[in-house]
Amino acid sequence: YESSKELKEKKSHSIKNSFVIKNSIIYFFAYFLYCGFFSLLVPYLTHIGFTPSQRGLMQALIAITSILFQFFYGYLCDKYKKEKKFIIILLVITSLVCSAFYMYPMSLFIIQLIFVGLSGGLVYTNYSGLDNWVFTYGEDARNKFSLIRTFGSVGWTFASVIFAMIVSKFSYPGVSIAMFVCMIITISFILLVNEPVEVIVIEKNKI
Repeated sequence: YESSKELKEKKSHSIKNSFVIKNSIIYFFAYFLYCGFFSLLVPYLTHIGFTPSQRGLMQALIAITSILFQFFYGYLCDKYKKEKKFIIILLVITSLVCSAFYMYPMSLFIIQLIFVGLSGGLVYTNYSGLDNWVFTYGEDARNKFSLIRTFGSVGWTFASVIFAMIVSKFSYPGVSIAMFVCMIITISFILLVNEPVEVIVIEKNKI
C-alpha cells in the first residue's frame, strides 16, 4: 500500500498538472483573442479609408490609454485583492469593445480614434492582468509560467493565420464573432481554476 505521504505527493502533482493545463488553454485562447485586434488593426483601418497619419495618431493613443488603464487596474487589484473577478470583467469588456470595433466599420475619425484607444489600452491591460492573476498562485505558478506563456505565443501564431482566413471568407464582422467565442472559452477555463490558498484563507477570515 502507498503511504499517506506518497498519496499526498501524487495528489499535489496532479493538482499542479491540472493548473498548468488549464492555464495553458487560457493563455492560448486569450492571446488568440488579443491577436484578433492587433494583427488586423492596420489592414482594417486602411480598408475603411484612413490615412497613414490618422492611423499613426490612433496607435499613439494606445500608448496613453495603456498606461492609464494599467494604473487603474493595478490600483483596483491591490485594493480589493480580487484578481480573478477583475480579469474576467476585463476580458468581457475587452471582447465587447474589440468586437464592436470590427463589427461596425465607421469612417468618422474621432469615433475610430476612441475605439482604437479603448481597444488597444484594454488589450495591453489584459497582458499584465492575466500574468498578475497567475502569479497570485505562488512559487509553483511562477516556475511554470514560461511553459504557460508559451501557449499564449502559440495561440497568437495560430490566430494570425486563422483570422486572415476569416477576413477573406466572412470579412471583418467574422472577426468579431471569433473574438467573442474566444472570450467565452477563456472565461470558462478561468472559472475552472480554484482560488489560490491565500484568497481562500482571507475569505474564511471575513466570515
